[in-house]
Amino acid sequence: MQKIIDAHFHIFDVDRFTVEWLKDVEILNRPILLEEFEAFKNTEEYDLTGAVHIELDSIASQKGAENDYFSNLAIERGDFVKAVILYANMLDPNMSDFISPYCSNDRVLGVRRILHVDETPPGTCLNNVFIENVKKLGALDLHFEACMRSGEMGDLYKLAKQCPNTLIVLNHMGLPDVAALKDPSRIVEIDRWKHGILLLATLDNVVCKISGLSSSEPKEIEEIVGFCTSQFGPERIMFASNFPVCNLSIDFDSWTKAMLELFANKTSAERDLFFYKNAERIYKIK
Repeated sequence: MQKIIDAHFHIFDVDRFTVEWLKDVEILNRPILLEEFEAFKNTEEYDLTGAVHIELDSIASQKGAENDYFSNLAIERGDFVKAVILYANMLDPNMSDFISPYCSNDRVLGVRRILHVDETPPGTCLNNVFIENVKKLGALDLHFEACMRSGEMGDLYKLAKQCPNTLIVLNHMGLPDVAALKDPSRIVEIDRWKHGILLLATLDNVVCKISGLSSSEPKEIEEIVGFCTSQFGPERIMFASNFPVCNLSIDFDSWTKAMLELFANKTSAERDLFFYKNAERIYKIK
């Protein structure tokens, strides 16, 4: 049985926090709590032993309360919530003052500022304040989680190159579109995505989560997963589900089984690195 640590999940407690985009997504706009995710533990094929919680992108007035809640949850439920990634406004010159109080909690490993939303223009991560804040994260022993449009990974490369002492975790492989693989008129999108992956993989301070695809059919996603795996190598990729957002297209169990199938031809050591050991190292899970 394969041990698994999921490097990317969310709790959508809509009675506690407001996440604007969920209002238009009926399947997700309900309380989706930790108990629902824990139901996937101890199956016949895999053993989900823990996970890393990623910030929710709640409304601005709730950012501090969200950070407080999930940093405390990681202490109270440290048996399963192994680490948390909090929110920080990377365009705030006083970002470090906002995030520093959480650093005494050894379950807080980094921050995320979503970059792929309409209100965030391309190139935002190359703002001088943004760059300096990413450097400050490294000085605080925190890392930056990058969730961005696939066509802007060149910007992330420029950012990461200027911040060699800060670990940068690419969320969801840079959000490639599986449908573009089957559409010759969109091949330029895949080529652009591959170029971004090639650039980022040359930097030792960048790692990649294998997640975020809209299909659990191994044959459909094999090319994308295989490309990331080959470029980043076995020690810089992590299994991640994006639960419960994955439910828009697939469920956790189907995604996990697809990954087990795609990695079945790897050595047991490589599978362990992908499914849990890299997450243990990167998120300092004891």
